Amino acid sequence: MKTTILSVSLFILFSFFSFSSAQMAHIELAELIEKQQVKINARGLGGYFGESLLLNIYNTYSKPLLVKISAGTIFRSEDEGIQDLMILEDYQFAIQKGATKLQPVMTACIQASNGSPYKNSLYQFDRLDNEGLSKVAQTIAKHDYQKEYLAQSSVWCVSNNKETSYLSHPKKEVFENLAKAVCEAKGEDFDKMKFTAQEKYIPTYTFNGYLQTFLEEDQKVNIEVYDAQGKFFKTIVKNFPAKAGFFYRSFMFTQQIGEDATFKIKLINPAKENEERTLAEQEVNKNSIAHNEDMKLIETENKFVFVLDETTKLNLALYDDQEHLFKSYFTDKEYNKSSQTVINIRHNVFIPKSGTYFLIAKDTNGKEVGRERVYTDGHKIERKEMIVQRHNFEVNLVDPVSGVNLDVYDQYGNKVANILENSGLHHGYRTIPTVFKHYLGRGQTFYFRMTDRNGILIKEEIVEGK
Repeated sequence: MKTTILSVSLFILFSFFSFSSAQMAHIELAELIEKQQVKINARGLGGYFGESLLLNIYNTYSKPLLVKISAGTIFRSEDEGIQDLMILEDYQFAIQKGATKLQPVMTACIQASNGSPYKNSLYQFDRLDNEGLSKVAQTIAKHDYQKEYLAQSSVWCVSNNKETSYLSHPKKEVFENLAKAVCEAKGEDFDKMKFTAQEKYIPTYTFNGYLQTFLEEDQKVNIEVYDAQGKFFKTIVKNFPAKAGFFYRSFMFTQQIGEDATFKIKLINPAKENEERTLAEQEVNKNSIAHNEDMKLIETENKFVFVLDETTKLNLALYDDQEHLFKSYFTDKEYNKSSQTVINIRHNVFIPKSGTYFLIAKDTNGKEVGRERVYTDGHKIERKEMIVQRHNFEVNLVDPVSGVNLDVYDQYGNKVANILENSGLHHGYRTIPTVFKHYLGRGQTFYFRMTDRNGILIKEEIVEGK
């Protein structure tokens, strides 16, 4: 009898766990993001093929989650000159409530002409592909081809419409599996395809590099490849809309050629026909680095606060102390009159390591409305706290004054607060309590300036902030 009871109990217990497991299916990352049950931060680990992306997934849901990331999941680069990446392997794992999972993933690039991702380059979840690319990604995952270079070439055949007939690999099984997946993705008949035969396997080399220069105006540019003798080889970027200011972009291309090959990469303005068209030039070989070591990625956040005396259209951009334009954030954006206009700006841009940089707002006439120093130390995003500043402004007026303004300025001469506007004050000794909020950080110096209706200075007082 005991044996029977024990058997029944074990059967019930086994059935319960089997039922529970069946109910707890792993959920696609795409669905979890759509339901806002996870938050995700994705950063490049350097490179584009192999284990090149690190996912930081935070469970915001009220329960533990079983997460599934399928081959074919695509992450979009925040830098338009850097390649988007597609995951080449299936992953499953659990994340407890309120916990974070760090997951490095195997990837391939889906933009053959863009630059190779640098370490800590930022990515956003884009989509789970359910069309052509996913067929190739799932084939790679099924056969564990994540380290086969033909896997990357197969992805480019679909994403960049490269010629399928040029696929080759010394191992017949690897070649056929990937070539068939590409043909299925592109709607081609594998059995009718005439592949280019190779007498021997020719290795493919990757050439990385960067181009940098200052552009005086917005223009469309090409990135073109020339051989060591200056003969045109091919175009890897065509009609890219480059903004005025500091142009910095990495590039990458692959070529079946000797490992000692050297190329000259040129930034070209194709619209210029009878004048100098080369805007920048860089020599590369297979050992070239993808980014200039004298450059620095700034990844920080500015909370920019200033005062507008009237409705104004603003241009906001990043400059160095020599007034070189590095990046424009917006132009002709209208802001209403306000005693405290707040703009949050996130920086993710390469700049030279040496130099001092400012976020500067100008009106449509080029007059500076406000500026703030941009600090470039470290990769941690700086979130400035709001500080409440109090001060008693004291003034002794010999006569009554009308049209009085009392304004507060920072060390750069930017107005950060308006205390009195067009006010009337009687004569005699006055103590005016002032209070304003700012995001400039602790220990700032402020200039309190009282003026009359004609802008004549009545009194200025310098105050050290707390």
